[in-house]
Amino acid sequence: MPNRIIKESSRTSITLNQLSDGAERMFWRLTTVADDFGRFEAHPSVLLAQCFPLRVDCLKIKQVTTWFNEMIACGLVTTYVVNGKQLGFFNTWESHQRKRADNSKYPAPTSDNICRQAPSNASESSIREARVDNESSISVNGAQPPMWPHPELLIEKYNSETPDELSAVEKVTPARIAKARTYLKTFPDIEFWSQTFAEIHKSTFLRGLRPSNGHGSFRADFDWLLTKGKDGTENLVKVWEGKYRDG
Repeated sequence: MPNRIIKESSRTSITLNQLSDGAERMFWRLTTVADDFGRFEAHPSVLLAQCFPLRVDCLKIKQVTTWFNEMIACGLVTTYVVNGKQLGFFNTWESHQRKRADNSKYPAPTSDNICRQAPSNASESSIREARVDNESSISVNGAQPPMWPHPELLIEKYNSETPDELSAVEKVTPARIAKARTYLKTFPDIEFWSQTFAEIHKSTFLRGLRPSNGHGSFRADFDWLLTKGKDGTENLVKVWEGKYRDG
């Protein structure tokens, strides 16, 4: 299994901060279990054996399920089922890791096999427990961090998943919050934003590496994405559609 990349932005990740200590530890271990496409077996027994091989005798499956459900609730991973086999994948894998293999070890997720809830063998009580453990571990003076979709999480996602050539959002102004909130109402699906930011990596123009006539040294940024072009179409929609992709 190849080594994985840990980015500096993980230290200030609002999403990771929503996890309990145990869930975050499992998150990092699971990145070393996933294949080069970010996919893995998601049955709790397998998760326990692969993420904690030296602790299978002292950790309970219920605890591992609780931690895994925290990751699902925070939008970090998604589960799906193929031929009765529980599988999972990291939602933003391509934005953070390098892909070396040509093919995945596991079948691809589709709109038909993706689970909309936690794995079927996870009880409702374990899901509630995950939420309670999560909330108790991150509560500060009774305040809870935001959950997706939220403007601050969108800004953090933009800063962590877009190419280094793009300027980071350093000031979270009321105007940016208002604009982000408006766009999140129209496009609430986190996967839409993940794909949009992934498309920027595929465009030398958006990254400011390929000047064109009339655009000079243009480079996309957060404010440009959340505006409409001269044709009245949202810029981020055109990026999502791959209209700026090289070739």
